[in-house]
Amino acid sequence: MRVRMAAVAVALVLVAAASGLQQGQQVVAAQSSSETGIILDGSPQDWIQYEAVLQDPEGDCGAQGFDIATVKAVADADYLYLLIETHGPRQGYEQLDIEVLAGDRRFLISIRPEERSPAWLSETTHAFTDLGPVEDSASIGGEAVEVRVARLGWGGGDLTLLDVRPMAGECCGEDWKPLDHIEPVQVPELAVAQVGEPVDPVPSFCTQSTSPGTPFGTLQSVPVQFLESGYLAEWFVAPGPFNMPQDVMLTPSEETLVLATRSFAVFLIAPDGEVLPLAEGVYGYTSDVDLQGNAYLYSQGDGRITRISGDGEVSIVVESSDLVTDCTSGFAVGPDGKLYVAKNLCSVGRMNRSDLYCVTRTGESARVASNLPALNALRTTHDGRFAAATTGPEIYEISLQDFSLRLLGVLPGREGISVGGLASDDQGNLYVSTGTWERSGRLFRLDSEGQVSLVADIPGNGLSGIEWKASTGEILGVQLQLGSLLSVSPDGQVTEVVSGNGLTTPRGIAFSPFGYLAVSNEDAGLVSLSAPDGWTTPFFAYNSYTTPVSFLSYDADGTLCATEGAPGLTERVVTVPPGEAYPIPLVDAARPCGIVRRADGCLVIAETIAGRVSLIDDEGRKSTLVDGLVRPSAMTTDTEGNVYVVVGTAGRPVDPVHMPNEGDAVLRIDQDGNVDVFCRWEKIAGLAFAPSGELFATTGRGGGILRISATGHVTAFADGFDELSDLAFDLTGNLYASETVQGGIIRFGPFACGDIIGSVTTQTGVPVAGACVQILCTTPVVVGQIVTSDAAGQFRITAAPRDYSITVWAAGHPPVTVNGISVVEDGETEVPVVLD
Repeated sequence: MRVRMAAVAVALVLVAAASGLQQGQQVVAAQSSSETGIILDGSPQDWIQYEAVLQDPEGDCGAQGFDIATVKAVADADYLYLLIETHGPRQGYEQLDIEVLAGDRRFLISIRPEERSPAWLSETTHAFTDLGPVEDSASIGGEAVEVRVARLGWGGGDLTLLDVRPMAGECCGEDWKPLDHIEPVQVPELAVAQVGEPVDPVPSFCTQSTSPGTPFGTLQSVPVQFLESGYLAEWFVAPGPFNMPQDVMLTPSEETLVLATRSFAVFLIAPDGEVLPLAEGVYGYTSDVDLQGNAYLYSQGDGRITRISGDGEVSIVVESSDLVTDCTSGFAVGPDGKLYVAKNLCSVGRMNRSDLYCVTRTGESARVASNLPALNALRTTHDGRFAAATTGPEIYEISLQDFSLRLLGVLPGREGISVGGLASDDQGNLYVSTGTWERSGRLFRLDSEGQVSLVADIPGNGLSGIEWKASTGEILGVQLQLGSLLSVSPDGQVTEVVSGNGLTTPRGIAFSPFGYLAVSNEDAGLVSLSAPDGWTTPFFAYNSYTTPVSFLSYDADGTLCATEGAPGLTERVVTVPPGEAYPIPLVDAARPCGIVRRADGCLVIAETIAGRVSLIDDEGRKSTLVDGLVRPSAMTTDTEGNVYVVVGTAGRPVDPVHMPNEGDAVLRIDQDGNVDVFCRWEKIAGLAFAPSGELFATTGRGGGILRISATGHVTAFADGFDELSDLAFDLTGNLYASETVQGGIIRFGPFACGDIIGSVTTQTGVPVAGACVQILCTTPVVVGQIVTSDAAGQFRITAAPRDYSITVWAAGHPPVTVNGISVVEDGETEVPVVLD
């Protein structure tokens, strides 16, 4: 388990993990749906057509460095643009903090224009919530400061510029202070010319772009032992070569090794890119190789260091409670040949600090330094120095004489350095990567004089565990969230060596009313979306580091509800409405886990560590439905509004950090809070009701899938898995399961289904081609899909037997909804739709 280190100071500074510019680029062209004429080049010349929204008097800031003179602001549907001019030169400031009111939500945008950085977004509506970098944003400092921030996911409604604060000092201590500020002003919105007569607004579902689904039985099969005949299993999202690649190692002969933490393996990468297992059944988060070619893995959760010889022989060097921590920590073979662990501390009062331990090859360990800055990476350089990188932006040299630190350099932007994000070449240069848990990252070079230069922007996800390859001069690194191995050439060219599948230890899954499968990725801090054809992309970042499991639930309007319950981090329920890109805090909760929407509209959550099941009303108020439970976790609901929740064994102590992801009973709770035991079975992990009304359940690591009747009778459905976490049924009734260890999504079927045969016409009987058609069922789970009518106005949808509604929309016509459509097994249901 990995706990992400959290502190308010980290959220307040700009720790952007992506650059809006390529190396050496000086101009950022605006990409907008409306022609603003604005180009980010640091010049106010292209702003002449726009009036200033604010004139600020000279000398009112009370300090030298950044005295705001003029602010120009404009917004269109896609972006917020700002131009800031000053009285006199800018100097001495670290970043700009821009406060914005969007509708009724308040946000803080932090940028570093002198470093041409992107925007970092936080919400401050009710409490401070760090949302992360804003994609497709940029800034630049020239004759003036220019900023462009994409509005996707946060900028809905009228915009008010509440404040612009140039910040100076050392964040976030007493000397961290604003040099100037402004009074609130309204941001003008660019008018969009309308062509033709106005029409009714497009329903939200019609704005969802979906790919055609892949028919069942056409994908790669999965060898599964079914306890019932007539079923098959296939990979909906096939496993990538690595599940959670965490580190790269290069042997003295330049063989490339990859440590994949959740694959429990170290892999050898052949010259042609083939991935071969070197050692399996091994565990670690960080690693290194000695001069003899032995690989060493450090697992901070159990304080174990494992040795793997060149021929794959595995042995344990040490397993010590002294080396146990819940924070990912730096590890390396030192210049003296000994093993060093920078044990990052997660305890209250010592957060963001490290103790340095020295471990001999025979397993003796000793603490050699205390209270160091938290260190994410250690590295023996080619010239024999011992370098270290913090979880922040600093790079140090460690003296092996007295273990003191000497500062070598600081990255621009105060970025958080990646786990294992430190390498060196034979010219004395250090390479530093950022963005382990971010949607993008950067790779920097730090020369022997302390000068920092940008080597490359890394799209998708920053690099972890980097290595410098002498024969080619390239940097190799892995993308933890996406599962890929990349190389970066000396001139900054990024190449994918091994492709990932976009998943990392998938846990909770839920289908949206648009046909997408949302997946919570443990240890990746990420929710991803898999389209109907299985193509997977990142959705949003959140605190999903177990335990317990973070589960997901969709509402009928497309709002995703998710639980965040990792130890050491904010424990709460968040929502992501349609069109949003960042989670919105809904309510605080005590290590929430299971989540489901009841038939009466109430949101129900399991608060695992508190032992209760709670209700959340439409106003975000929480009340207790049932308490006194033992580790309630996974949940689902039936059509009658009964909630089913997995609970653990009474008498087993609740470990606040290492909480189990499984239980041994399923309770049924009616809407009045009455409880009865529905069934008992060992290691139940996830629940989902089938369209037939039967309950299906996973049984965790080394288990399978159960089928549970309406009376609670349990039978085995399938076995032969590494670890299944959660279940969900799609529109056609196929069953999906998250395979956590292999890092994929399995689809099971075929199950009973029928067809809806529809036609779309006008009132005069004219067929309507290209009409947008959404089918939706909201109980017991939200499932749906979108199709379009053909040239004859016809559409066909295959669905599991139950009742549905259909909404149809076409340009120039208001939406029409047809309810109570019953699908029968192996039958066809005709649905004529007439548009006004």
